[in-house]
Amino acid sequence: MKRTFILFSLLIIGNLTYSQDALIDESDSTVGWKIRGRVGLGFSQVALSNWAAGGENAFSGTAYLRMAAVYKKGKTNWGNYLSTIYGLQKQGDNDVQKNEDNIEIISKYGHQVSKNWYYTVNLNFRTQYATGYATPEDSIKISDFFAPAYLNLATGLDFKPNDNFSLLLAPVSGKFTFVLDDYLSSIGQFGVDPGQRTRSEFGGTIQMIYTKPDIIKNVSLTTNLDLFSNYLENPEKIDVNWQLYIDFKVNDFLALSLNTHLIYDYDVKFVEIQDGQEVATDKVQFKEAFTFGLAFTFDAK
Repeated sequence: MKRTFILFSLLIIGNLTYSQDALIDESDSTVGWKIRGRVGLGFSQVALSNWAAGGENAFSGTAYLRMAAVYKKGKTNWGNYLSTIYGLQKQGDNDVQKNEDNIEIISKYGHQVSKNWYYTVNLNFRTQYATGYATPEDSIKISDFFAPAYLNLATGLDFKPNDNFSLLLAPVSGKFTFVLDDYLSSIGQFGVDPGQRTRSEFGGTIQMIYTKPDIIKNVSLTTNLDLFSNYLENPEKIDVNWQLYIDFKVNDFLALSLNTHLIYDYDVKFVEIQDGQEVATDKVQFKEAFTFGLAFTFDAK
């Protein structure tokens, strides 16, 4: 049944590519490259002295870069997106610990088959920079560079009514999980079999990207949502990776930034104690960060 569905989807995509090619507006002019992005550095600080209500001194700093580079020429549309952030915090007498760490790259190459539809090949890659620990005092790592790393390769149809919105429907895609750290791979972290460094899954992907530089005055919004279903194992367990960025411009150099990140991956387990026993369960992961600091927006053609 699953093989029939996959073959049927491929036939539909192939037929659309062939039959609607004549609908292309051949007068479409060359646009070339459009590059836009935002780079920022945010800070927060709490300093206490003889404070009756209690509390601890705290300091955190975050650096981030988000950019898009889109190439358009005739029937070709190639979109490249980078989102990366890294942050550190120091609270009281605790050691310095990271509180932000993410690298994500999306590359979509499309060939136009109708006014708003593109036959598309998509690459999505995600990992982190540095070793992660549950608390600053821990000596046992829970993550590291390329542990995990996720690579999703997908092909399908991309709906692009304008430069701000993209919806990819990809019934044929592969998800690859990499755990290159010896310790983390030995305990089977992030869904790999114990002792293995990779895990491969075959399924379908839906990906949405929306960016609006001025959703209201001095406020910009960017969000991307990735959904993946493994056809061969627990297809009803949909992997979710959803990020939202809202930037508030104060002046040419100062800005507020709100970032939320929601992840659900059935293969990533959290150990809990239930009735005196250790039980591994899957959970929704959520992170929210609000920063104020320096920011610079660039837009080039």
